[in-house]
Amino acid sequence: TPRFRVYRSDDPVGAQVGGAVKNVLAIACGIVDRRGLRDNARAAHTTPRHADIVRQGKALYAGISSYGGELIGEAAAIAADLKVPLIINQVKYNMLTRDAEQSALDQSAACGQGVIAFSPLEQGLLTDRYLDGIPENSRAAMGINNLGQALSDELLAKLRRLNTIAQDRGQTLAQLALTWVLRHDEVVSVITGASRVSQLEQTLDVANATPLSDDELAAIDRVLV
Repeated sequence: TPRFRVYRSDDPVGAQVGGAVKNVLAIACGIVDRRGLRDNARAAHTTPRHADIVRQGKALYAGISSYGGELIGEAAAIAADLKVPLIINQVKYNMLTRDAEQSALDQSAACGQGVIAFSPLEQGLLTDRYLDGIPENSRAAMGINNLGQALSDELLAKLRRLNTIAQDRGQTLAQLALTWVLRHDEVVSVITGASRVSQLEQTLDVANATPLSDDELAAIDRVLV
């Protein structure tokens, strides 16, 4: 079953809480989870806020963002006590950032939550955009989020090897990166951040991609190690 859904909103915050995506979840995490709270206070402070949004009818479900380890279970327990369905943990996960594998994927699944992966293409690094260097007017060229510094010769060599694996599968590097993230049953969707229709079409093709074989996964791990 394809795990992609397209949303559009001219007011992202308003849409997230009570607007266009009301039928999905209250990503209150984007509003109240990012106030610099200490981890040990985070779930206790934010989960009741998620519950309030659901009870007010502004969303049907609640979600958390960037939770790992015991915080996931703590938030799930609080939500259960409040009788609010906490169904999603949104985490950063891609070939170059694999922290979610340490606890977030397994623990979220154990608590009955799906995982939505954001930044699956690592701000464009896991696409063909930088395989031949840094284009003018790209994020890396403009120094956004230090992408230019991150694009070392070593990383570029890895990206080119990954691109070869993708081509052998009849995919682009971006499609391979998305297929790789979605290989986990725990990952129910990805936030791709497509800015053009062509990117969206390429992304949707991943829904019909052949699953990665054990040999392909091993080859990818050899590149990434």
